[in-house]
Amino acid sequence: MEWKDKLTILLHIIFDLQTIHSQNFIHRDLHSGNILQNSLTDANIADLGLLKSVDTPEYSGIYGVLPYIAPEVLIGKPYTSASDIYSFGMIMWEISSGKPSYYDRKHDGILAKEICDGLRPTFANGIPQIYVEFANHCMSANASERPSASELQEYLDSWAKKAFYIKIFKDADININKYESESSNNCVNTMISSKSIARRLIGSEHKNLKNFSEDELNQFCILDNLM
Repeated sequence: MEWKDKLTILLHIIFDLQTIHSQNFIHRDLHSGNILQNSLTDANIADLGLLKSVDTPEYSGIYGVLPYIAPEVLIGKPYTSASDIYSFGMIMWEISSGKPSYYDRKHDGILAKEICDGLRPTFANGIPQIYVEFANHCMSANASERPSASELQEYLDSWAKKAFYIKIFKDADININKYESESSNNCVNTMISSKSIARRLIGSEHKNLKNFSEDELNQFCILDNLM
């Protein structure tokens, strides 16, 4: 898949997220399995079951697919619009790589702690640097440093339409090596297949992962069976 198509997918997703946030709601369960694709580049956010108003008192519990849950949520802080932005940053990584987030790791308490300690997925060589920097900005450990959905929409729109950025992404299409190209071309299939991952209920009675022993971390996540 060419970069122009990847950017179009991201624009559709961020448009929906911006609409949700503009109405003072938070999605709270944004991940690639909740992205419906009507065509190659037509994508929309689905599964609004955990949608909450920003004014709704936070209930006890951490819900979602572990790699997409913001680190502040994992240590017991409430979901915010910035938490959704973290999830979007992870989707940016997945679209660039063609692989599920942390596909080679067990989704357990140890991974959750490492995410809280700053672990983030590494971008492959050949990914445009402006893309990498902005995705990492979305996944900042400091929620206040993450861009808003409206800012993301503005940047993505510029990348898709302005000649300077179009050339950057076209050059990336040309320069990417065969292995990375094949991996990237699987991004749509990856997004579709990830729908088979059951939502994970995280053991939310624990409020601070950083104080846990390894044995306690191994017991932290309660994972549903794959659907």
